Amino acid sequence: MTEEKNTDSNEMEVPKPVQSALQLDRLVRSYTLHQAISIEWVIDNIIATHFCHKKEEYPLFFSLIFREGEITFSAKIKILKKLLKLKYPDINKQFPKLIKRLDVFRDVRNKFAHSGIVLPTEALPDQVINGITLKYYKDGVETREEITREKAEHYNQEGWELSQELIVILALVTQEISGNAPEESEQTVEIETAQQVILPDDSTA
Repeated sequence: MTEEKNTDSNEMEVPKPVQSALQLDRLVRSYTLHQAISIEWVIDNIIATHFCHKKEEYPLFFSLIFREGEITFSAKIKILKKLLKLKYPDINKQFPKLIKRLDVFRDVRNKFAHSGIVLPTEALPDQVINGITLKYYKDGVETREEITREKAEHYNQEGWELSQELIVILALVTQEISGNAPEESEQTVEIETAQQVILPDDSTA
């Protein structure tokens, strides 16, 4: 029975490079998806602020439009684009590359949310894991994309900067609607501001 137990234990043992790759994969995806969630949340607030001038109208608007309406991240970006162009042209001019950057980040978010990972083989013991390789399908063809730590940190930085710019836009939209100087309103305090997170420089992560 002892031999059988040891055999089962050996079969269940996960090679160290695989463990490291999975750990880094969880880290990279969680940071990027967190940034995407923060970005989407501020976009929701910008749209809601325009259409709901009373705070008490927010819960119904959010539940009907964003939840039950099941509006996608992509659709929200399109709504934001039209809204800024048609109703807030001066604000729109201050952020000429915003929508394009949001679309690029949305594509990154989708890759992390819907891709598999290519794991290292046992033939590479003690390999320093300095990135992950995503696997997804595009136009019927399997595609692999390497995401280095440097690239992951760039995505995280870009997500953080986008969330900060959107928070500024929210404040400007609120100011224009109310006709008052920007204040730290109750609404602004409730927004979950994305925090800049740098991936740990630990080869075992």
